[in-house]
Amino acid sequence: MRSVLLTLLLLAQGALAYEIQGSLQGPYPIQYVYDGDTLRAGGEKVRLVLIDTPESSANQRTADSNELVLGKKAKAFAEALIKKAGSMVYLEVAPEARDRYGRLLAWVYLPYLEGTTAWTYQGKKLTSLNYELVRQGWAEVFVVGSKNSRYLTAYREAQAYAKRLSLGLWAVYQQIEARASGLPVRIKCAVYNPPGRDAGNEEIWLEVRAPTVLDGWAVGDDDGLRIPLRGSAGRGVYVVRIRGRAALSNKGDTVLLWRNGQVVDRFTYAGGGGERACR
Repeated sequence: MRSVLLTLLLLAQGALAYEIQGSLQGPYPIQYVYDGDTLRAGGEKVRLVLIDTPESSANQRTADSNELVLGKKAKAFAEALIKKAGSMVYLEVAPEARDRYGRLLAWVYLPYLEGTTAWTYQGKKLTSLNYELVRQGWAEVFVVGSKNSRYLTAYREAQAYAKRLSLGLWAVYQQIEARASGLPVRIKCAVYNPPGRDAGNEEIWLEVRAPTVLDGWAVGDDDGLRIPLRGSAGRGVYVVRIRGRAALSNKGDTVLLWRNGQVVDRFTYAGGGGERACR
């Protein structure tokens, strides 16, 4: 019965169609794929907008060894889809066209592939690489730039679909969250939009269910923030203040909890209003 339901859901998703709202540039040959969400085309290093895939190589943003495994799978998925479509892409450059690293932010489209969701442009069907990474469970929705939320509703619906079916990375993330229910410490809230200035006032609240020695634990996010914990905590809410820069995005972010270097809990919030998000 579950396989029948899965098939129906996949068919329903594949039957969707969306209209591309901006203008397209290209086609350009793919020169290199760095990660699931970063490639080189048209002489530019292109960061796929509105999504984030796990890191496929170790750097300051890598959460743990599990992320590297997922990142390599996300990269392989992107490479396979690109190759199947002939390694040519079109770019819809985002309204805010550059990120802080100077990369071009764009929605990337391929010649249409059967079984994917159709995106139409001037009567022609295309496949969205960004969207398929989300729909098939290899990327999370991630907003960079205040003007780059075009298609956000469609992408969030695709993410909900992937989570519901435990596709791709969600199978691993849901296992982590299930195991976290038995831990003495869990993430409770992210105070991402505190009164006044965000910088220096953001907080991560932990729910401590039993007296716990915190040595070896750390909290942070999936963008390189990691705050080691020390000492001990009694039952109740343990508040961790994020010093210095503003780290938690008001548009949504993922908060992580580590124990001895491995992620043992994760909490993703959508943002978009209010002072904090809680489980």
